[in-house]
Amino acid sequence: MRVLVCFSALILSVAFPVLLHAQFQEPTKEELAMTEDPKAPGAAAVYLNLEEITDDPLHYHSFYARIKVLQEKGKELATVELPYQRGDFKVTDIHGRTIHADGTVIPLTGKPEDLLISKGADKTFGRKVFTLPSVEVGSILEYRYQLRYDDNHYSSPYWRMQKDYYVRKEHYVFTPFKAFLKGSQNATNQYLIDEHGNIVNSLIWWTQLPPGAKLVNDASGRYSIDLADIPPIPNEDYMPPIGSFLYHVQFYYKSAFDSGDFWVTEAKRWSKEVDHFAEPTKPVKEAVAGLIAPSDSDVDKARKLYKAVQAYVIDDIPDPVDLDLDFASYHASVSAQGKVLHYESEYVVRDIEIPPDKAPAFRRLESAILSNEKGAAVLKKQ
Repeated sequence: MRVLVCFSALILSVAFPVLLHAQFQEPTKEELAMTEDPKAPGAAAVYLNLEEITDDPLHYHSFYARIKVLQEKGKELATVELPYQRGDFKVTDIHGRTIHADGTVIPLTGKPEDLLISKGADKTFGRKVFTLPSVEVGSILEYRYQLRYDDNHYSSPYWRMQKDYYVRKEHYVFTPFKAFLKGSQNATNQYLIDEHGNIVNSLIWWTQLPPGAKLVNDASGRYSIDLADIPPIPNEDYMPPIGSFLYHVQFYYKSAFDSGDFWVTEAKRWSKEVDHFAEPTKPVKEAVAGLIAPSDSDVDKARKLYKAVQAYVIDDIPDPVDLDLDFASYHASVSAQGKVLHYESEYVVRDIEIPPDKAPAFRRLESAILSNEKGAAVLKKQ
């Protein structure tokens, strides 16, 4: 998300977020002594606290976690991986400590690893990795970090409230871009531009919350929610996809006033991209022009093209595609039998009403389909 600034006179102001990295919570005697949680019997660990604060005007997300290790398997949570997009985002202010059952504190020292996940033509993804020290059964793990982005970008949060283990308490706060805050003190001449060059005019959100939980929008325009006793993510054999049923809140800056307007606009854009893809490319047109004459009949054209193709054999074929999402699935494969290519595809739609929070997944599905359709068999001349 980009921001454009329109000022008759340019005035720069600098604001700094409250320094949070030094603030850790002292454990209670009950937390130090606990060997199990009656609300999570048999659990290898429990989250004591989770906190996520997003301040878009100051361009940062802060994350905080406290975890009680109850069994050997729970020690796996001592290694923390933080994926991020390099360039526009930076993971900073990583601080952590391990507290033993007797109250001994071992701080996190050393520099986290910065590993490459993937590198594309225009985006590179990495992950910061650190491991809290001297972890044993009975320890409390505590860490916080910040995800920062530059002044020309804005980022709305996606709060995923269920984890692999039971969570005692959670706290979330979102301060949106100033244009969506209330009060004259937040008046601004700035506006946002989305990835398609459209002016953003609305802030929308999609929620899936436990009974009784409510997203609060206060008098200043900030959003917050507090939760307690959140069950872990279910994990069963042969379980269908459950992502859309897990507790979450996702915010969007959009150039649309409602979900209907959003999907109409998106459908038009996707249709335009598909039409562009279906157009014959210049190399194809040039190759065909060299094989046929304008005076040829349709039958003669087909014969000449068929004869030209027969001079080649299949050397390579695209990889199969298998993609399963909550609302749809797509499977495609290509096989070669002699000079004959067999293409099979299956596109199953499970839910025709796709909420806005599924837009990224829908784009992934769209990309998989288009990439597969663009995938070409490689031919070589005999």
